[in-house]
Amino acid sequence: MASSTIPQLHLASQADRLLQAMATNALHEQSFSSMSTSIYDTAWVSMVFKRDEDHEWWVFPESFGYILRSQNSDGSWGSTCSSADMVLNTLSCLLSIHKHATLSHRIPHNPYSDLQIQADKATAFLKQKLLVWDSQTSRHVASEILVPAILHELQQLGVSFQMNNLSSLLFQKESRMKRFNPYDLYHNTPSVFLHSLEAFIGVVDFDRLSHHLVNGSMMGSPSSTAAYLIYSSKWDDDCEKYLRMVIRDSGGKGTGAVPSAFPTIIFEISWV
Repeated sequence: MASSTIPQLHLASQADRLLQAMATNALHEQSFSSMSTSIYDTAWVSMVFKRDEDHEWWVFPESFGYILRSQNSDGSWGSTCSSADMVLNTLSCLLSIHKHATLSHRIPHNPYSDLQIQADKATAFLKQKLLVWDSQTSRHVASEILVPAILHELQQLGVSFQMNNLSSLLFQKESRMKRFNPYDLYHNTPSVFLHSLEAFIGVVDFDRLSHHLVNGSMMGSPSSTAAYLIYSSKWDDDCEKYLRMVIRDSGGKGTGAVPSAFPTIIFEISWV
């Protein structure tokens, strides 16, 4: 047998195992996703907290632990990603760190008591990056509405940044929002914006969005589902179950990391 055929046989064997695994999961109606994990979505999941009459607690501490372990030496998050992704990753992780630090007096069992060093490194990175980042070249879906939203959330916590082309970014946001009324989310018609509800914090009433939940998720988006859990006044057990399933069954394999969409059964089978 020619040596050149060995790699082909190896690939054929891998493809066969992949097909068998997907068929087995689909047959047993198990949710799955082969997508790589997303720092951005993981950061939003890490911000989910729950309260009862006596106390409050972080629901997914493993996700917060994951982002703390994943920070780059320059203070950013993300490696082989675009500038827009790196900005969004770092903004969302910085927001999570500040929220954990701010709520530490209300959630006393927080094991991460010293977060200042990582927050300072992230802040230093963003101060430089936002001065040179050209948002007009971004191909990241919805970055023009997500970046301003997270900047606003950070500003509420006392963290502000100068941005080279903020006016341009806000113009992009306004241009897109002219074609969409956020209050349309209260209707029954599905909208692509349901995948990014974190962009509408303080804009829409999250209590009026529960009818869009499907099997505990907002359009299969961990970040959007997390935002719904955080900003809805009524806790939803199905949303919590969905996020726990994503942490357990997605590419993060229980580390706390989650992908940007879950499940992706139809999408992956269609491509195969």
